[in-house]
Amino acid sequence: MRQFQQLQQLIDQIPPWGQIAIAILLVLYSILSIYGRINTRVGAKVFSKIPESEIRTNKVHIVSYTIIPVIVTVGYLYLLSQRHL
Repeated sequence: MRQFQQLQQLIDQIPPWGQIAIAILLVLYSILSIYGRINTRVGAKVFSKIPESEIRTNKVHIVSYTIIPVIVTVGYLYLLSQRHL
């Protein structure tokens, strides 16, 4: 709970335009990451470090480059909604 409050204080120090810019970048990355898993041609360009055949099967890569960023994005948007609504 204390870490959550520290994160909220950190976000409060960022100007509103910066908060929006971070939110947009996180959402765009999450969408591109998910779409890259669905369409392997796009995924091969987005995730150029792994072979195209492993884009859908490499579990460590899926968790670290798709699931965690989506969770971070949802959490960040939740924090912003709690502060501004």
